[in-house]
Amino acid sequence: FPALAVVLLLSALVLGPSVTTVPLRAYFADEQVWRYLGNISLNITYNLPGVFENNPYARAVNGSLWSLPAEVVMYFVVPPLMTLAKLSRWPRVVLWIAAIASTAANIWLLRTPGAPVTFCFYGIALTSMLDLAPYFIVGMLAYGCGWQNRISAQTALLTYFVFSLFAGHSPVVGELALTVLMPILVMGLGFATPPRFAAISKYGDVSYGLYLYGFVVQQTVTHLLGPHSPEFSPRVVGGISYAFAFASWHLVEKRALRFRPSRPSAKETQSATG
Repeated sequence: FPALAVVLLLSALVLGPSVTTVPLRAYFADEQVWRYLGNISLNITYNLPGVFENNPYARAVNGSLWSLPAEVVMYFVVPPLMTLAKLSRWPRVVLWIAAIASTAANIWLLRTPGAPVTFCFYGIALTSMLDLAPYFIVGMLAYGCGWQNRISAQTALLTYFVFSLFAGHSPVVGELALTVLMPILVMGLGFATPPRFAAISKYGDVSYGLYLYGFVVQQTVTHLLGPHSPEFSPRVVGGISYAFAFASWHLVEKRALRFRPSRPSAKETQSATG
């Protein structure tokens, strides 16, 4: 939340006034600005007055924020599901049922023609939760089955190739392929020995910062240079996003982590339980 608060403040109070097409007095008088700052409560809104109105992806300041409420919901779903699995005589069966059910709901409600109309509560759309749920649950199943010990980086790259063969067939086939193959890809790269991406995090954990700033940076570069400018490239956007993510980690996130409760040591736990 501290890093989220910072990106919201920078977007609404620095970036917005710098690129808006409306007068500054009208900008700060618009309740949209203060609603945008209210994203800290995870009731997500995307627009600021007069900002990025002519971009190809018009008016969205930080579209990546759509996933935050759904992720928080999933963080509440995972513990009881894991507890239920542990209490069951067949824990993997529980996870298999949950994975199949969430994937079926995802396809039926989101990918098939004439899918039922979804609903939204407190900025959390059912579609958002169903987009994420299969990956959370299939990831839990994969880890519970020990797949991380059997998958190599080479398997991950083969998985990416296989997915590319199925992705364009249809929304249903593409989603099924992605749901099955994405955990293999992530685990194959994440648990590879030696670590394949250690250099990226050598100077700090920039993952959350890239998530927070990537979309904003892309929209800003598009606004300033145009989407077809020679200077507009993944390297430019990626480099600027990495710089903001690096600053976010060292100036905000790492400092905020100092205030989290410390975990009890094994000796303290043993003493507390007698």
